[in-house]
Amino acid sequence: MMSTWKLIEKDTPENIELYKNYDNTLVNSAMSKTLRNNNLKALLSLGRIGKKKGIAWKTVTRKDVNSIQTCIMETWADPEGKETWHTTGHKKFLMQFVRW
Repeated sequence: MMSTWKLIEKDTPENIELYKNYDNTLVNSAMSKTLRNNNLKALLSLGRIGKKKGIAWKTVTRKDVNSIQTCIMETWADPEGKETWHTTGHKKFLMQFVRW
């Protein structure tokens, strides 16, 4: 968890606050440290994709989410364009975070 938080602290102040609030929600829902860590790592990865596309978490729209999902598939799908465990996981965490 500590290494993940060190990476989070390099992000923008708005995103840091958002990640802290999200982590508090995960703690309150009795998620294990491992699952919380996986969620935060996936969000950091998704946040990097968003930054490359000029997307801020505070103002994310459905169009932005679709753009991030497209990037996930183009980056990590198998050569035939099919879903992989990595793409499935990232898309799952993205939807959980956006719904939160």
